[in-house]
Amino acid sequence: MSTIAESISSFAPSHATAHARRVRSDSAPDPLRLARRLLTCQDITSMVRLLSRETGAFIVVESPRGTPVASCPPVETPGDAELSEFSIQHAGREIGLIRYTAWLSTGLVDLAASIFAHPLLRDGDLELENQRLFGSVLQGVLAGKTNARDLRAHLRSKGIDPDEPISVVAVRVDGVADRRVDFSCEHEPAVPCAIAILDSRRLLVMQSLVDPIAHARRLHARLEGVAPGLCRLGIGEAPQGAIDLRTALAEAQLAMSRGIGVNERAPLTLDRMLGTLPTSALQEYAWSLLNPVVRHDREHNSELIKTLRRLVEEDFSTARTAKALYVHLNTVKYRAAKIADLTGLEISRLDARAQLWIAVTLLDQSDVPPTP
Repeated sequence: MSTIAESISSFAPSHATAHARRVRSDSAPDPLRLARRLLTCQDITSMVRLLSRETGAFIVVESPRGTPVASCPPVETPGDAELSEFSIQHAGREIGLIRYTAWLSTGLVDLAASIFAHPLLRDGDLELENQRLFGSVLQGVLAGKTNARDLRAHLRSKGIDPDEPISVVAVRVDGVADRRVDFSCEHEPAVPCAIAILDSRRLLVMQSLVDPIAHARRLHARLEGVAPGLCRLGIGEAPQGAIDLRTALAEAQLAMSRGIGVNERAPLTLDRMLGTLPTSALQEYAWSLLNPVVRHDREHNSELIKTLRRLVEEDFSTARTAKALYVHLNTVKYRAAKIADLTGLEISRLDARAQLWIAVTLLDQSDVPPTP
């Protein structure tokens, strides 16, 4: 990509002769004058209109995915006329494409592309900011801090009907800069889809007219070209619309956490949700609760944690636990009493059993072991 100055200097008068009869004036526009006028335009649409008006050419600017950003018909419609393409690039990355009447000078198109890059980058920054703002809204939904009225208003602002079924696709691409990844939706334009940035993830929220599995697979195939083996996608569904969106968001993130590739929806259960929690006060409490038990096992070569896991699986039945572990009933009762002594919980109480169940679930699903 040449600079604006290089594009202007390389624009020779001979380029204009081939299409001088097509432009509105008797001579091709002066490149320096045209560049100055283009730079005074406020947005890409007005730039395209000015270039088309000055040259008489058909001009359309598209996103890298082929979506029209701005266009202007020529003074003489192109009909079946041949069209050429010119890539708009920034820092080695394609940020747009110009399609234009083939007789238009390449030097002039190169000049225009250099100028068009600035509003395209600016629009891209605004889009990223809008995605971050939508992400903060969805973070509030997950935390239970966004009320129903505000959520419905935000969804409507994105063209999504809050009363119709909604699908969510959670995406994470490890180790790749945001600007190198295109998360845009591949479906009919009539079907609304909004992208939200949430930490290192993207959340694609769309009406369920789109098959979320098929969409996720197409998106995964495209992302694999940028970051092979680093793409995780998960699917969640909200059959009743906004009412179910919090569950759908959690489902999508839970599914995404299962590994590389496209992970289909898995209905939420309490133990699955616990496994998706960040390092939080609940996890810290669970780990600290079991630390004395883990330490006792290490120091005395005992099997208290193993016994506790089995007690949880057997609904705290000492008889069934003894049978499953092939030990005497009194051995299980002794170990249960030792666990109660180390944790300070009376295992016969329902609330104590609930705490131990949660603690064991988090211990087994967490990557970080309790501190000795």
